[in-house]
Amino acid sequence: PDFGDQYFPKGLPPWKSPAGFIDCGAYDGYPLRNLMDGRTKIEAIAAFEPDPVNFRKLAESVRVYASMVTETLSLFPCGVSSMTGQIRFSAGLGTSSYVSEKGDTVIEGIKLDDALPAFRPNVIKMDIEGAEIDAMLGARQMIEAYRPGLALCVYHKPDHLWKIPLLAQSWLKGGHHYLRMHTYNTYELIY
Repeated sequence: PDFGDQYFPKGLPPWKSPAGFIDCGAYDGYPLRNLMDGRTKIEAIAAFEPDPVNFRKLAESVRVYASMVTETLSLFPCGVSSMTGQIRFSAGLGTSSYVSEKGDTVIEGIKLDDALPAFRPNVIKMDIEGAEIDAMLGARQMIEAYRPGLALCVYHKPDHLWKIPLLAQSWLKGGHHYLRMHTYNTYELIY
């Protein structure tokens, strides 16, 4: 396993610069802090985090980095989905909050294609506890139009190991594809 940064690993070709980064499952901002380490010029960031506690931490965390973004730094207190509308959510679980029909909270879910019609991403990261395929479907126009680099978690559900790469490859013909393990167990497996 590569114990380094799972979304911006040093052993792979670097993401395009300046970064137009969409962070789905921004948690408390730690992926953004890794992006804002000074190695990458950042043009715009759109970060989505539906858990209210995590979102407050995210907002506090990124304030100190706002000046590093040349265009836009936008934070959205909602989840990403294949359609725009309210969805049930199990909140308050830290990094493990997730979309669930039995969830104790109702959140706004939004298609990336609806939320960011003029955003031109060159990197999209999704670590959203099993909702990655649904979110990808809501970003299909954006992914096909701009062909961004993708950092997608494939370990939340067993069939995501092949379904997510096959879906991404069907939209992004050609290019390079990597599957990286960042722990000794099945967690933190990133496509």
